[in-house]
Amino acid sequence: MTSNTVPDVHHVKIFDTTLRDGEQAPGFSMAVDAKMVVARALRDLNVDIIEAGFAAASPGDRRLLEPLRAKSKGRPSARSRA
Repeated sequence: MTSNTVPDVHHVKIFDTTLRDGEQAPGFSMAVDAKMVVARALRDLNVDIIEAGFAAASPGDRRLLEPLRAKSKGRPSARSRA
């Protein structure tokens, strides 16, 4: 793919998986409100991409993505399975 723009070599993009990986411990889960608190903290840290979980499999993750998109400077992302 050819681009006419030069990437900013002085910027490291941060892809954070806290909201997805943070729930991988047995017996641990986060409510949507708690995830929003974490998402706001990540936004305040200028995280570029916030991986919010598996929206296709989790209604809670799906409910999180819409307000996250509206309030986030970064790009929220969600995993899906083909």
